[in-house]
Amino acid sequence: MRQSTPLFQHVSKTLEERRSFIQRKFQSIYRDISPQKLYQPVPQSFDLFESILTLHRQHDLPSTFSIIKNSLKPQAVFMGALFGSQTLQELKAVFTYVEEKRLGYVTPHFLPLPSPQDIAGILQYQGFISPVVDREMIVQEYGGLQDLYKDLRQMGERNCLKDRFKGLTTPRFMEDCETLYREKFSTSQGKIFATFEILYFIAWQDKVESDPR
Repeated sequence: MRQSTPLFQHVSKTLEERRSFIQRKFQSIYRDISPQKLYQPVPQSFDLFESILTLHRQHDLPSTFSIIKNSLKPQAVFMGALFGSQTLQELKAVFTYVEEKRLGYVTPHFLPLPSPQDIAGILQYQGFISPVVDREMIVQEYGGLQDLYKDLRQMGERNCLKDRFKGLTTPRFMEDCETLYREKFSTSQGKIFATFEILYFIAWQDKVESDPR
């Protein structure tokens, strides 16, 4: 179950600020904040569909975007934020190195995350109008890997790959990861850091009619 974290609060506030720039009062709003399976709403139900750090967990983003588009009223807005491909790049590098060294091969631990170009392309392919995608790189500090793992669990971020590695991660493996992480990605104060790439996007169901005045 997802709990509020500083990162989630920051992204929520950023989306709220961006929504205010639209200068439009939305009557029917759907906010997708659960990391569970996307609810399939009734067609043409909302004039705003807002997703906060959930869509990266969908295994078929084009189909998911199609479902969302179908749920929007004419001239409705689709906006949101999700994790991008450079998220946890330090942890990915550490896991890859340690597994290759100890096992001779690499097992999947991370979801395949999209790039800004991926999101823009899917929005256009599904027929959304005037899509805009940008990104924010956020670096957070932690006392150690256990603190990072705890933060990820609170955000509801677990390994949810369909073909994820089913074996046990040994204490020795985790110790090696901690040692290498501190060697490569630590601050002068003795903490470790982790990068989160946040992709923000906005697009319209169809063209907005101009004010006749």
